[in-house]
Amino acid sequence: MIRSYAALLCISLCLFAIPSVHAADWLFPFPINYLDSMVGEVDAFSDGKTVSKVHTVQLHTLIGSALTSEISNKLSLYKETFIPVETLKEWGVLLTFSSSEMEITLSFIQDVRKEQALTFNTPYSPPIYSKSAFFTNINNLNFGVSDTRGVETQSDEQSWNIEWNSTGNFAGARGVNYKFSGYFDGGTDEEQNFYRGDISAFIDRADVPYRLTFGDQVNTTSGHLPSQQFGGFGFERNYSALQPNRSIQVGGTQALILEESADIDLYINGSYITEFRLPPGRYRLDDLPLSSGSNDVRLEIEYQSGRTDSILYSVFYNSKLLKEGISDFGVYFGAPSEIEDSRYEYDTGSLISTAYYDYGLTDYLTLGLNGFYHKDGLILGGLSTFGTPLGNIGFRLSGSQSSEYDETGYIASLDYAASLWDQNNYSAPNLRIALESYDSFSYQPWTEEGSTGHSAAVSYTFGITDNIYLSLSYNLDKESGYDTEWSAEASTSWSYSNVIIGLGVTHEEDPNEGTSNTEGVISVDWTWSSDDGQYFADLGYASDTEVLRANFSKPSKNQVGKYGYALSADVESDQGQYQLRGDYVSNRVRYDGDITYYNATESEDSVVTSFRPSTAFTISDGTLSWSRPIYGAAGVVQVHDTLESEVLINSDDDDNAEAISSNGLNNAISLSTAHTSQSFTVYAPDAPIGYDIGNYFYNVTPGAYTSHIFTVGSDASKTVIGRLSLGDGKPLSLTQGYLVSSTGDSTPFFTNKGGRFVVEGIRSGDYKIQTMDSDITGQIHIPESEDNLIRLPEIQLTQGANNE
Repeated sequence: MIRSYAALLCISLCLFAIPSVHAADWLFPFPINYLDSMVGEVDAFSDGKTVSKVHTVQLHTLIGSALTSEISNKLSLYKETFIPVETLKEWGVLLTFSSSEMEITLSFIQDVRKEQALTFNTPYSPPIYSKSAFFTNINNLNFGVSDTRGVETQSDEQSWNIEWNSTGNFAGARGVNYKFSGYFDGGTDEEQNFYRGDISAFIDRADVPYRLTFGDQVNTTSGHLPSQQFGGFGFERNYSALQPNRSIQVGGTQALILEESADIDLYINGSYITEFRLPPGRYRLDDLPLSSGSNDVRLEIEYQSGRTDSILYSVFYNSKLLKEGISDFGVYFGAPSEIEDSRYEYDTGSLISTAYYDYGLTDYLTLGLNGFYHKDGLILGGLSTFGTPLGNIGFRLSGSQSSEYDETGYIASLDYAASLWDQNNYSAPNLRIALESYDSFSYQPWTEEGSTGHSAAVSYTFGITDNIYLSLSYNLDKESGYDTEWSAEASTSWSYSNVIIGLGVTHEEDPNEGTSNTEGVISVDWTWSSDDGQYFADLGYASDTEVLRANFSKPSKNQVGKYGYALSADVESDQGQYQLRGDYVSNRVRYDGDITYYNATESEDSVVTSFRPSTAFTISDGTLSWSRPIYGAAGVVQVHDTLESEVLINSDDDDNAEAISSNGLNNAISLSTAHTSQSFTVYAPDAPIGYDIGNYFYNVTPGAYTSHIFTVGSDASKTVIGRLSLGDGKPLSLTQGYLVSSTGDSTPFFTNKGGRFVVEGIRSGDYKIQTMDSDITGQIHIPESEDNLIRLPEIQLTQGANNE
């Protein structure tokens, strides 16, 4: 990108150094931006205020594919090397020049731009990784202290905790990645306790793709296979991690494993239920406060370090429909693991192995095989998914065999998803049907007896208008030896402005528990956000949970010096929770704290006060950086010794920065998406006049946990202004050439009509002047100086074949 100081000086010299050339245009390369993104560079003639002509071939290369065939052909057949901006305007291609930013903005009249289909199905290109440190160690540290005090008795209890999450890499993106964690906690009435989390190492090959993992992990499931936590090795495709931008039309499941403390908002079928905080650990869905018959469960997770995540659990199986020729697989082997009293226990006497393989035979047919083996039982199965104009149909068939219980069983499942009579859901499935029949089947035949029965689940949501929705659902479960259980729900919601009102009725029949209940449900939700997007509020009530909630918040931005806060209340008939929460983003530490008041009719009211700072240290070979927590890979920014200025990373127009690096202490930012190109900017607001910091825009393609070091500034930081003349005193006008150092390094220059030139990013020393006309040569000396902007005396060149 060329927003360079040199280009600005060159144009300024052309305009002001010689009054007679005010109306002249000079040729320079300029960046072209479209929709706030740089699409490339073109050579253009400019007088410093406007652009008159641009390079025809360069422009067509950049934008030809976005034009209609008629306009694209006109541009490609244009005979002149440079095409006037006015001609492009007549064709509907608008180029606007910014003299302050030294860039060209591209826009179109609608009729000349080709209709674009929004799609993620772009051809996949293997990553070209950026240079990284050989050894990386990223250490995220979370600290927490809390005080719980009884309001009446004034009893108090303190607790504290330290969470250490470490990730790293050996030998770059194609080397070995690792992660491990450790936790230390204690309190007034608790013993100090140290325990570890999952430990694993893995190797990625994103271009194949595959990931080979050793250590603690969870297998990816397919068909009717169970999810198992184990210690061992896994070999899998893992498209979502290795090729995150590639569309393969595939879904999957995700286990809830918290590597650090987190606040969790729970939603069931789109309705808010409650908020709670969990420490690091493994959690089963059964551990969460869910009600029976929940079709969709969404967990919105905010980790202490500031990272967020969203996890969706559904009763409906997500059938995979892979593109033609795409395969997805996983092979796993190891010892089942459990955590008992904060210690990992591996059942080495009962090793497991599991595998699955799915293949897209065509774009409309996917077939797969899967299996799970344990010494006391096994599961074998297959699946098929058909894509039809009426929706996706998935069929799964599996058998289980148990030597522990001496039984053999089977299960058959039919899954259907379609978008039916709904123009408001943008082709997302709004009708889902799941039918299942099983006979003596067990999902874990080595520990559980099989069961016999059948089940059905149906869910349909219909957008009557843009503001009115109708939802219907039905669930049935009949297991041998028990009476049939079923439930049904019908609801409608109406939205107007910021208000959503829901009305519904549910009926549940469970003869086994003696339950027969019909209940009407009403819910009211109001949401608000300020025009500038800084403040949010919501108020809601649902009769089925009998929870009234209110919230007002100002979220913090991921910028130094920003802060956020929230006031919330969850009120039920017999208890309530009221919270004031705040967070502050400093340059190297994120602070988070809250005061929560609990009241209940059957216990003493209490107040819990918590304070939680988080920070990170990254070691990249021999380079240390201190920053806020890092997710994924790290971009380490260090400031060169010659630059006496702070460096702002990813700053905006008001100099609000994501992070600030200084000469004495490096900082780092997260490169959170591995194996894909990402970018960031640097800016030195207090750099001396004429100091060239080098690149200010960086593209980087990281591995999973690699680190990449970027140095802002260098010894070659001087900007030089001079004038070249020939032996007869005439200026060397409108000439391109090079300054060649004694080591052979060359720096290009360009003279204006008066022979003036500007060169930036150059060291002190002696240089040979070589012009495009090799018959003209000379010497230049750039003196040692503390000044970075150096004006040289007039330099006289020699002309002739024998002059060096």
